[in-house]
Amino acid sequence: MCVASFSPRRLAGFRALMGDRVATSVSVGAVAWSAYVPWLPRVLNSGAQVFQIPTSQAFGAVGIPVLTRNLARVAASRAMRIHVWTIDQSDEMVQLMDSGVDGIVSNRIDVLRRVARERALW
Repeated sequence: MCVASFSPRRLAGFRALMGDRVATSVSVGAVAWSAYVPWLPRVLNSGAQVFQIPTSQAFGAVGIPVLTRNLARVAASRAMRIHVWTIDQSDEMVQLMDSGVDGIVSNRIDVLRRVARERALW
């Protein structure tokens, strides 16, 4: 189980109540800092174990990548997992599995199961 929220305040409150007994995701702000400010994750300790993210985020007509090399390095250096959402196309699932993400959230579990079985992951 992993608890996620867009609210850093709610995540902090949950962590205060549960400690490290339940995995939590980082807040939206911590994702942005981890993806784009290389030095900040060294001093940022949110208590989270998972980045639960979309691969990109729309800002007006522009899509900004969220799943970046820097974010992957930060996750690896902090022994954190990366889960991406919401992935419904098999080609994107394959690409993400090849890139080393730890989890995929999908509306198409049948497609995800087929792709995972083809790769001996299910």
